[in-house]
Amino acid sequence: MWQRNYYEHVIRNEQELNKIREYIINNPLKWLLDRENPDRQGSDQLEDEIFKIKALK
Repeated sequence: MWQRNYYEHVIRNEQELNKIREYIINNPLKWLLDRENPDRQGSDQLEDEIFKIKALK
């Protein structure tokens, strides 16, 4: 599948590899809490507080 704005990245060391692994693991988990996800599970407390403050203005 072709992805817009895709670029190749050379993994230069173990630290970079670990960051990429962490991203791959955490990205689907973040989607579960994302406000744009219609099947969202749980809540994001910081985001909820920001929306409360905006609503008071």
